[in-house]
Amino acid sequence: MLHWPAQIRVIVLACIFAVASIVVSSTAAVSGDVSNKRPQASAQALWVTNLGMFSDLQGRGLTHSGVAHPKLVFGNPADYAGGLAFKGDDELWGAVMGDPSLRGTSFIFQLTTAQLRKLAKHERVKPAIEMDNAGGAALHFDSAGNLWVATPPSDIPDLVMYSPDQLVSGTAPPPARTITFVDSIGNITDFAFDSSGNLWVDTDYSSNGEEQAALSELTPDQFAASGSSIMPHLQLPGAAGKALAFDSSGDLWAATEAAIYMYPPTELTGTGVQSVTPAITIRSVPVGRGASFGDPDGLAFDAQGNLWVASSSDVGGINFGGIAEYTADEITSSGSPQPKVVLWANRRQTNLGSPSLITFGPQLK
Repeated sequence: MLHWPAQIRVIVLACIFAVASIVVSSTAAVSGDVSNKRPQASAQALWVTNLGMFSDLQGRGLTHSGVAHPKLVFGNPADYAGGLAFKGDDELWGAVMGDPSLRGTSFIFQLTTAQLRKLAKHERVKPAIEMDNAGGAALHFDSAGNLWVATPPSDIPDLVMYSPDQLVSGTAPPPARTITFVDSIGNITDFAFDSSGNLWVDTDYSSNGEEQAALSELTPDQFAASGSSIMPHLQLPGAAGKALAFDSSGDLWAATEAAIYMYPPTELTGTGVQSVTPAITIRSVPVGRGASFGDPDGLAFDAQGNLWVASSSDVGGINFGGIAEYTADEITSSGSPQPKVVLWANRRQTNLGSPSLITFGPQLK
């Protein structure tokens, strides 16, 4: 098993999780008419967080339904893999939340694609950057190259921003900006920047014993400097709570426990608390093995505009998480479309049983 020692965090790839090539079942593992073969492989890999692990599914392995076999898996199952993001095609950034009871350390790390290739060959690699901080959930870069990190779940949700010159190994410096929201926003599960630079924050929280969720927008002038108890420019109660992503047209897709909603930019022009009807609602359908993708934990679009959904399902005490692809033409209207490809992530076989945040990045050749 791979570990991140607090004193010397040298990554050692566990041989059990590395495979020389992508091997995916040629038999569909889903119900209904699902095509197993596509004319060509994706040019990108799908990168996944799963419990305390980070992994990638190479493009050729994304063309068939079956059990997912990552090319690379690294991390520590005793920790929590909070988020991952690519800066260009050469830098993978991730956030790790260590368990204090196990003497775990929370930190942000950077690995180059050259280092990732070495990991896939079972070589020892020390991250190019290891910055100790309070850990983080989702993380993303803005257009200026600043790294934004959502703090771990707490009573007061906030985002911290590190400028490029602050991203160095060692103890994290005071963030260049800290944005603290009003208490009613709740814990940050995901966030993203739209093409205009507005910041969209996906949150969930408990109120009087009931789970609630909200999707909030902040304009650039609201987070141009550190601030506390910031009230969103626009807030959509119940609109999200799990994950969000923008497609190439600028449409905002937000996942709840019940469905995935799409909001075009023209419907997101109001201010204050609004009730906006989604233009498209995608609901889950059973996809075999007693599970469904009704509780999505991660969303990502590939270069062809297809929507990929990561989800975890506990069936009879056994985790049958997986990742599903909905092609671009299947999500042009509301409904319960059948996924084109379903990659089962049975933890017993691949240690990928609870996929959460996902993103597309370079392949490891």
